[in-house]
Amino acid sequence: MYLFTSEVVSPGHPDKCADIIADSIVDKLIIGDSKSRVASEVFVAGKHVIIGGEVTSKTVLTTEDYKKIVHNALVNIGYSGNPYFTREECLHPEDVEVQVLLNSQSPDINQGVDQEDGETGAGDQGIMFGYADIETKNFMPSAITYARELMEKVYDECIINKMVSSTGKNRLIRILLLKKEMFGSLNSSAV
Repeated sequence: MYLFTSEVVSPGHPDKCADIIADSIVDKLIIGDSKSRVASEVFVAGKHVIIGGEVTSKTVLTTEDYKKIVHNALVNIGYSGNPYFTREECLHPEDVEVQVLLNSQSPDINQGVDQEDGETGAGDQGIMFGYADIETKNFMPSAITYARELMEKVYDECIINKMVSSTGKNRLIRILLLKKEMFGSLNSSAV
């Protein structure tokens, strides 16, 4: 037997808030300059949002622009106007402290991205794990697909009914039985 776990967090979870804010920043930069290079991270802790990393873009964003992006992202997530969130309990858009620690992209990293043959390289990026399969219509593994669908339904209910927090986590565990020939620890009748 082998367990495959897929975890999904709701938009109100600090990890997902960070992702949504980071995506919003990239969108803003690329809309203004399609050749923008963004290697940044967003860190959410308590009432603090820290944006750090390297950006090279013709789109010029001020600290106030970044604060507005954070504010809008938090409002869209649902942290504004929900009677079940007090200012003390959440990343309220009006109270969050935003720190912007961005530099221009290092020429060393840029060398790894711009290739002489016109292709775009990966710079200093690592290896991603993932695969496509035919278990679902979207070609994603079923565990992550179902975990995401469940979380979307729970989150929608949270926002519509304004009864619970918009932060949540959903974990789906898929149990696979593998043949003995593959892993040697189960009997050969397992499917």
